[in-house]
Amino acid sequence: MRSAGAPEEFELAVELSSQAADLPLERIRSFIDETVAAVDQLPARLAAPENEREPIELRLTLTLEADNELMGAAVDELRRVLGQEPDR
Repeated sequence: MRSAGAPEEFELAVELSSQAADLPLERIRSFIDETVAAVDQLPARLAAPENEREPIELRLTLTLEADNELMGAAVDELRRVLGQEPDR
């Protein structure tokens, strides 16, 4: 969205809307980092004799969420530019 051409009066609404992807991207990056760290440990854990190692269990969970406050601000700004009353 940041590279989309928009009239000047919509710039803030576009910027706020484009920030909506920031939180989910943070979560995805963290998930990838945690997954890589867990998988990196597997060779060493598997190298131990089976009768001496703990069971290997990986639980990988990715939870995505939106920043509702940010989205509300984007909608309110868009409504303001369009001459409408804010929703909240």
